[in-house]
Amino acid sequence: MGWLAAAVWLVPLWAAACTPEFEDCRQPGDEDENGYADCDDRACWVVGGGCQEVCDSTFDEDADGAYGCFDDDCWVAGGSCKEVCGSGFDEDGDGSSDCDDSDCWVKGGACQEVCASEQDEDGDGFAGCLDDDCWYADGPCAEACSGLNDEDGDGLFDCDDPDCLDAEVCIPTFNADVQPIFLVHCSKAGCHEGDVPAAGMNVQRYDDMLKPSYYCANMGLTKGACTIVRILDGSMPAGGATLPQEQIDTVQRWVDAV
Repeated sequence: MGWLAAAVWLVPLWAAACTPEFEDCRQPGDEDENGYADCDDRACWVVGGGCQEVCDSTFDEDADGAYGCFDDDCWVAGGSCKEVCGSGFDEDGDGSSDCDDSDCWVKGGACQEVCASEQDEDGDGFAGCLDDDCWYADGPCAEACSGLNDEDGDGLFDCDDPDCLDAEVCIPTFNADVQPIFLVHCSKAGCHEGDVPAAGMNVQRYDDMLKPSYYCANMGLTKGACTIVRILDGSMPAGGATLPQEQIDTVQRWVDAV
């Protein structure tokens, strides 16, 4: 009986001695027989254990203190990690971080419009100087001279802004701007109206503006161009009347552009 009892006692000890206690992480196989082999086994998730981080998991397989997309081992181009805007890092591995990455250009995001670019960094649907975020004094945007906006932020817009004086859209035209002035001050009985107007110039007919001027013959000017000369020397309008400076400026700009 004593010998049999001793034999029974020795079997478990022998069986235990044949079962490995530790997973050998550098050799293929499930040495500790827990159903997980090598880097699938938590026993291998140690510093220097040779296991790589699994980026779409919530475990720290390489034991560096960070898991999944919190681990910079996962920040590679074409990887599973998305850019975290405002972190200071390039999580998606595309070479651009935060607001330099177009992934962060969303409406309501943290990125501000870069006015000197042609991109829509703040995601509001407008890029560069088309975005009213860029319309401020001493900013990079020039007055557009149309659209009723103050793009250069100087408090003046469109043709009221001196920056637009030479803009085509702001140059006075005869029909819209100059003729109404002449009609008030020069279209009087016996003056510049009718079939036989004074000096052969009917202010209602643009063709008359293009005829050679007798008054300014030595200058080689047309009747239309000569009007500003006569306005400035006081011979027009008749009777010694004077035009408001704003109207004089309008005629001058029209003459300069003709």
